[in-house]
Amino acid sequence: MKSNQKEPFVMVRDLEVQFRAKGKTFKAIKGVNFDVLKGETLGLVGESGSGKTTIGRAIMGIQPIHDGTVYLENNVIGGKLPNLNLMNKKILFKINNMQLNINSSIVALNNYLKSAKQTYYKYVENKDYNIKTNEIKEIQNQNYILKDGSNFYKKISTSDWSAKQFELVKALVNDNLKSLIGVIKLQKRLLRFIDNLSSYIPEIDKELELSIMKKQNDTMDLIMRTKTLNNQAYEYILKVEKIRRNFKTKGHYNSLKDFFNDLFTVLKEITLRCRQASKTFLTISDNQKMNVALSSSQKSRKKQIDIYNAEITATKIQIVSTLEKRISKLSNQEEQTIQQKELLSSYENTLEKVKVVNDEVIKERDIIEVYRWAKNDDEQPSIAYESIIELLEFLKLPSIDDVIAQSKFFVLQNRKSRREFKKKMQMIFQDPAASLNDRMAVGQIIGEGLENFPELYKNEEARSSYVEFYNNNLKDGQQSLSMDKVKDSDVKQFLILSILKEVGLLSEHLSRYPHEFSGGQRQRIGIARALVMKPEFVVADEPISALDVSIRAQVLNLLKLFQAKFDLTYIFVAHDLSVVKFIADRIAVIYHGEIVELAEANELFDNPMHPYTKSLLTAIPLPDPKQEKTKIHIDYNPEEVHFDYIFDVPEFVEITPGHFVLANTREYNALKKK
Repeated sequence: MKSNQKEPFVMVRDLEVQFRAKGKTFKAIKGVNFDVLKGETLGLVGESGSGKTTIGRAIMGIQPIHDGTVYLENNVIGGKLPNLNLMNKKILFKINNMQLNINSSIVALNNYLKSAKQTYYKYVENKDYNIKTNEIKEIQNQNYILKDGSNFYKKISTSDWSAKQFELVKALVNDNLKSLIGVIKLQKRLLRFIDNLSSYIPEIDKELELSIMKKQNDTMDLIMRTKTLNNQAYEYILKVEKIRRNFKTKGHYNSLKDFFNDLFTVLKEITLRCRQASKTFLTISDNQKMNVALSSSQKSRKKQIDIYNAEITATKIQIVSTLEKRISKLSNQEEQTIQQKELLSSYENTLEKVKVVNDEVIKERDIIEVYRWAKNDDEQPSIAYESIIELLEFLKLPSIDDVIAQSKFFVLQNRKSRREFKKKMQMIFQDPAASLNDRMAVGQIIGEGLENFPELYKNEEARSSYVEFYNNNLKDGQQSLSMDKVKDSDVKQFLILSILKEVGLLSEHLSRYPHEFSGGQRQRIGIARALVMKPEFVVADEPISALDVSIRAQVLNLLKLFQAKFDLTYIFVAHDLSVVKFIADRIAVIYHGEIVELAEANELFDNPMHPYTKSLLTAIPLPDPKQEKTKIHIDYNPEEVHFDYIFDVPEFVEITPGHFVLANTREYNALKKK
């Protein structure tokens, strides 16, 4: 996300902030990523409640970070260290929940299908279908058959066929689709982090990196496969709803049999997709357990090795007992498939081999492979033998999370180093009246930071500046000042007075209180309070929103002046795109806690790509009333514009160099064509 070759000064990675209200958790910031280059101004724009201020506060350490990391000059200053094991456990938890959902949907779908069959047999074939036993009997002495062309849609209500069961199916599949989007994002975050990690942390073996990438990519392929199955199931669910609506439309179905044929055909497809998804979820779960093992800490490695060793070794007693049970069950079946006959023969031959083996613990692959089939109820094991052997080899390598935690690149700062980084970062708050203490004089407010960081005025550079100023402004009869006679309190007062004059206020203002100033003057005091600390990075949180139009330009010019003078890096938060264009080098547009577009300021105005950005731009009033009246305003309706996001997950992609947009495949292709 860099617009040029400069090194990023501030990096925000996968930032997530949550709020709690009435026992519920609300995700205010949803995995935001961006860089701020040294000396640039990045504008954050969006409506009220979009998360702009929350991002700024999280970077400053005012707002607790739920997940993600903030870096300043490649040093971790906020958030949490990336933890692969924790991310893998989250994915496993979500996968297991989705498997429960899909299994529940199969049960509900079966109940709905049985209810529909009961209605079909009664009104089409005049038969009684028993839901519990699946028995079908002729109905005696009464004819319920509805003839073609009759008003059967009035006599039969589709709501009678366990409609709640079908609504449950829809809700469960829909819930899985939403969960899959979260899993895919988490998986991509994990892959993005691991990829080429060894180049940043030399202690990480390239073989270890590649082994994790291989396992994670295998899981990702399976996740995308089950996403397709869930997409198809949901599309068929929508078809069922359409068939049910058509049933209620007079004249659409002249034959009740035709209606049920259409319904049963689609229900069969839903059932097929759900069953396939259930099997795939089981495989994903097994694969993900291997990912959890591979990313586990060194302390828990022995436990993981024992678990997977148990898959490729077994005692003689275990194997004999399992094979005898399966042989007995298969032998007692009246009819056997070709596969069952082959398995029975394989079990019998293997049992004979095992009985003559003297070892108590058996590791021979051919025996173990057959044993695993028998243990899995005559089904192929979801994890291949080779995969387990490969995993056990990988588990001999160091734990990647342990290496990351010990690396200099990801080390958490101690109290002393955090203090140094805090000195480099300052914030200008939105409301100048609320952010200033009315009980403190202006001199105390500006000097408060210096009290916490006395080294800012107790140093040779500050003393030298004060001595130079003093000697250049000597009055008649005054003696020049030498370095050894300088008082720290005088240096501190000099720094406060200097920055006060820089922001356009007078020395007599030092003894006044905030309520004695206008809104623009209060904001200047807030700017002085931030800049007296000589920061390198400033978060300006809507510094002009509470000001009159006549004063806004003064404050903006002041901020640009100080950026050039002190080589400052800004994050500038605002509602107004036209204001941000004036001061920002690049602009990030935020909607509901996500960055939807990021580009250079002029590029964003000349070529807006995201519908939300277009709606914000059309909201900027034109100076000519005639043009304003004829201007076409764009209303942003996400449900209408992004109708397929539940099927096709959006990604933050680069359309043109330096211009990023949150878009799915359909939107990406459309934007590339333009």
